[in-house]
Amino acid sequence: ALAANRAAGTVSVLRIDGKRVTHLREVKVGEPAQSASDVAISPNGRLALVSLQKAGVLAELKIEGESVELTGRRFSVYGSPYRVVITPDGRFALTSGAGLGNSTDADAVSVIDLKANPPRTIQHLTTGVVPESIEISPDGKLLAVVTMDGSNLAAGNPNRTTAGGLYLYRRRGDCFEPSQELKTGRIPEGVAFTADGKHLIVQCHPDRELRLYSVRGGKVRDTGERVKLPGMPSSLRAATK
Repeated sequence: ALAANRAAGTVSVLRIDGKRVTHLREVKVGEPAQSASDVAISPNGRLALVSLQKAGVLAELKIEGESVELTGRRFSVYGSPYRVVITPDGRFALTSGAGLGNSTDADAVSVIDLKANPPRTIQHLTTGVVPESIEISPDGKLLAVVTMDGSNLAAGNPNRTTAGGLYLYRRRGDCFEPSQELKTGRIPEGVAFTADGKHLIVQCHPDRELRLYSVRGGKVRDTGERVKLPGMPSSLRAATK
């Protein structure tokens, strides 16, 4: 397992042996001020990408057994990348980033083709304002992005809204294309697909709830079901099995 250390500019390498987890070492991936925010491992376990938020890049790591080291390759992406995911087939890496973060200008998702020669960023997809998290469906065909869309602004701000955004993108051959836009709860900080790909869960911070959406034929629909939580949720993942 790899863990990004945001305030240290490093990635922790962890050995998992059954129920035992051992810390092995730290790998320096950037300066602390560059905010190493997230890390994704490719399905074959040989490559990882870490988002350096303040540097506006993804840094590549090579994995050989328990050896993890920087390759020196960096991918230029839009804005300040935060969450990063890799498609189940290992073909694409995706990350979303906020630009100025002024809560009015649209932002973008960057698509990196990891199988190209050389691997490179090939596409930017316009998305909502200030994306917080993204997730790829288990079959790799649908990308979900949650955005602030002004719902995170202070009371009295003329650009404040009462809803965040949920943006869907469908994979079409060698690229992704916009598929659907929906409103969701305020300050959606997490999104995840269930393991069977039939549902999408969105986490709404100030509402203290999870919102359940159904996924059918590549289309997402709000079921109206809500799971109330005792606190304000800030991170969300779902089991893969």
